[in-house]
Amino acid sequence: MLRTLLYGLALVLLSPSSDSTTLEQAGPHFKQGDAAYQKHEYDKAIAQYSEAIQLDPKVGKYYYARGLCYVAKGEKDKAVADFNRVIHLDPNSLESRDAYNCMGNVYCEQKDYQKALADYDAAIRLDGKDPHGFYNRGCCYGEMGDIAKSIPDFTEAIRLDPNYTDAYLARGISYSQEGEIDHAIDDYSTVIRLNPKNTMAYSNRGTSYREKHQYARAAADYESAVRLDSRDPLAYRNLAWLLATCPKPELRDGKRAVEHARKACDLTRWNDPAALDVLAAAYAELGDFDAAIRWEKKALELPAEGTPDRNPAALRNRLHLYEKHEPYRDS
Repeated sequence: MLRTLLYGLALVLLSPSSDSTTLEQAGPHFKQGDAAYQKHEYDKAIAQYSEAIQLDPKVGKYYYARGLCYVAKGEKDKAVADFNRVIHLDPNSLESRDAYNCMGNVYCEQKDYQKALADYDAAIRLDGKDPHGFYNRGCCYGEMGDIAKSIPDFTEAIRLDPNYTDAYLARGISYSQEGEIDHAIDDYSTVIRLNPKNTMAYSNRGTSYREKHQYARAAADYESAVRLDSRDPLAYRNLAWLLATCPKPELRDGKRAVEHARKACDLTRWNDPAALDVLAAAYAELGDFDAAIRWEKKALELPAEGTPDRNPAALRNRLHLYEKHEPYRDS
């Protein structure tokens, strides 16, 4: 499930301060912290935010900003402590809403879904007009496998913000998982209309078209994804798979399939079993079954994906085909 976390820049809202003098003293440190955060210099940012907190410990946004830095550094316990401090200072503020969202994201990453849901619920109670709480909760439900609850949350996020591309993309993924491919295509198409450079939308819509056996449309979307992001291994992997395994011979191209599959392997440091599986299929289409067998065996040595077409049984079935000098055909 896609999850774009609500880890944004520090809020510009001001919490109650001790007095104007301390605010004037702490403010420059906060601005310097923001400047460092923008440059991903998180240790410097933390030092500046900590100075601001020492000068004026009643301003919630200082803790919130420092918490974002701790998230970026992977120091999640420190982040949660700062977010809790924001909530303690002013439980009903918009800063607390965002702190709840961020804590929920931390817990969701840790797969502590019940704590995550509780925090998202709190964020929504504080501000039912903010789409991020619904989006985040929908992503959490998606990661829990509760698609029936994720779709309404994404839909509400979209109602609140009709231009919320991440919510359309996430709802499209949920629809795909539910087998509602046409609805998924509609959502991916909306993302592309709103943001024509969204690589994932092209990749996902291409896969939806492939599932509907609309292979030419799938190929066009995969080509667009590769053109938009030359560093995205999934884009190369999808295109290579179609070029190697498409049931329509006029769309197959073993040479290009190998080229794109090798690019996907390069980008994943030759350590992604899915990319190696695609490379094996590409070599099989090219007629180099020795290479196909070699790379399929290598894919089987690595931890496999849990998807139906990438689990060990599926890889072994393809290996048996290559051992009989037969290429694999998508269905």
